[in-house]
Amino acid sequence: EAAPSWVVSGLVTEVGSGRPLEATVRVYRADNMELYAEVTSDTLLGGYYEVTLPYFNYEFNVRAYHYIPESRGVVVESASQTEDFELEPTLANILLVDDYGGSKEAYKVDKSGAVLSEWSGGESRVRSAAQLASDLVGLGYDVTEETSAATDPGTWLDYDFVLWSDGD
Repeated sequence: EAAPSWVVSGLVTEVGSGRPLEATVRVYRADNMELYAEVTSDTLLGGYYEVTLPYFNYEFNVRAYHYIPESRGVVVESASQTEDFELEPTLANILLVDDYGGSKEAYKVDKSGAVLSEWSGGESRVRSAAQLASDLVGLGYDVTEETSAATDPGTWLDYDFVLWSDGD
């Protein structure tokens, strides 16, 4: 028997100014993170969005261009529920693709091509993309991290630029 459905609605606005934002509201099932629903907020209606969901636990991910996305766990448990989101501006939205494969040898060479030093893998290569992401977030950017195997070029236009990292 199907679970009863409820309406979750709210506003997506800019922090401080309250300016309505056009944002994508993605709703994922909390148990397996499968995308369940996707809607867009309407700036003409004050940033209003509405989605009908059965009683369950969800993860809401709200994204607007040039704003830091917000994710929040939401338990749908009443016939009408309000979830408002206030997003903070960012300098840019960056996709950071980590292309570390783990099996590559890394070399440092001089101008003539002579090998100065070499190393294979290691903790510094694994942490390189994560460190870049941390530094960029600290500078005021929104960063989404993906592996090279999982990235989808069809989504790249959602970002201001794509940064590709292959170890140190």
